[in-house]
Amino acid sequence: PDNTHPASGAVVAKLLGVRHHNVALAPGSVVVTSLILPAHFTMLEMDKVAAIVNDGIVTESELAEQAGMIAARLQQQNTPMPDPEVLRKQVLDRLILQEIQLQRAARLGMKVSDEQLNAAMADIAQRNNIPLAQLPAALTQQGVDYPSYRDNLRKEMLLGGLRQRDVISRINITPRELE
Repeated sequence: PDNTHPASGAVVAKLLGVRHHNVALAPGSVVVTSLILPAHFTMLEMDKVAAIVNDGIVTESELAEQAGMIAARLQQQNTPMPDPEVLRKQVLDRLILQEIQLQRAARLGMKVSDEQLNAAMADIAQRNNIPLAQLPAALTQQGVDYPSYRDNLRKEMLLGGLRQRDVISRINITPRELE
């Protein structure tokens, strides 16, 4: 029997937003042929995985971004740069630990709302004596990607909440101490 399904190619093509010609896929097939890409379609380079952490990953682009920020900070402080491989390993270790903590926070149902994040952004703008509306431009002027900055701040707030939760759970006040 013929195990191909002509509609499968149409579905795949539709999902990709492309036109197809006589595409037939066998069940479980991953090969698609004869695709004509629209003019606006661009190929994106896939990010590489630097580390697999439980059911999450640390990407090479995250690693490169963090290592670059640390290197820039060290250079601003006139601190000698460590060996690039040493820096890479230390940053990767930090990102792995961060991913483990973020997964734990997610399992606990912890979240940072947009309102909390916006309040933190307003606080940062105020401490830097600039209006909140000008914060994205100020960050861009310093070479910082605003969406990445927001994402990193959200993660830091979440990790701070997780640490606070852990500290509070370790505090044990006995009835005797209350007297």
